[in-house]
Amino acid sequence: MKLPIIIGLFLSCGSASMASLATGTGEQLLYDVYLDDTRIGYHKVVIRPEASRKIVEVEAEFKVKFLLFTAYAYQHRTREEWQDNCLVSITSQTNDNGERFSVNGNKQDGEFKVKTDESSQKLTGCVKTFAYWDPKLLKANYLLNTQTGVYTPVETRFIGMKNIDIGGKTISANHYRIESRKFDIDLWYSNNMEWLALSTATENGANLRYIRQL
Repeated sequence: MKLPIIIGLFLSCGSASMASLATGTGEQLLYDVYLDDTRIGYHKVVIRPEASRKIVEVEAEFKVKFLLFTAYAYQHRTREEWQDNCLVSITSQTNDNGERFSVNGNKQDGEFKVKTDESSQKLTGCVKTFAYWDPKLLKANYLLNTQTGVYTPVETRFIGMKNIDIGGKTISANHYRIESRKFDIDLWYSNNMEWLALSTATENGANLRYIRQL
């Protein structure tokens, strides 16, 4: 069983807002993860201002049960440093049901150098990951996959406004869709452009969803 790679991230307990991240105190965002209607885990992102940079730490764990057995397990950890809305360093470790991945990257001499277990590459310009917490990613033409290190070409379009249920509350949300050659990701943001939810299809046609805890 494979789930699509959707690590990016924004994922506090409570109702933290993007505006509060600018106060210097840091915030945490937490999302419940569902496969169809079954909760399979969580996705958490901690964001801390530090001098002129922003430190983002991501933690995700999923388990899919079949009867009394674990049919699929996933653990992901990432530490990112951002400056001027661009990625300047990344370290990630992933265990995808026994298959392990690592990604390391740093900005050096005007280039962002990325190394995985199998390859290395140099990227130019303002590099961004699938960091859904940052609505500026909606304008990016490429996004870095923090599990595989693949620099993915994407197109994003605004679908429209839609009422969605978050924690038993009906919220009017901005619906966007990120499209790539291999997958589409639907995202919902509040009127203040806070990330609320995510939805995408797995390889076997199931629906993987992130719902923010409020």
